[in-house]
Amino acid sequence: MKKLVKQLVIAAGLLLCNVAFAQVAPPPGINYQAVARDNSGSILSNNTLTIRVSILIAINGTPQFQETHTVTTNQFGLFDMVIGQVHLLPVRLTR
Repeated sequence: MKKLVKQLVIAAGLLLCNVAFAQVAPPPGINYQAVARDNSGSILSNNTLTIRVSILIAINGTPQFQETHTVTTNQFGLFDMVIGQVHLLPVRLTR
């Protein structure tokens, strides 16, 4: 009997731990940082750029996720953004 009670207490504890971890919020996004350059490789310093992020089903496939960001580069052409924290572009989701 004591063994059964002990097993039930352990099972209940494990269940409570799983429920507690299931309530954790998803990450706020993916941090991304890059240096912007033009076609000749020159740094684009102090410019405002529109960046489109896409997740494709294949290399030349249909986008499954797209969003745009407006960023400003610094004197070194550096910009940063968080992927997943802007308004999404309309795409057709497929299974």
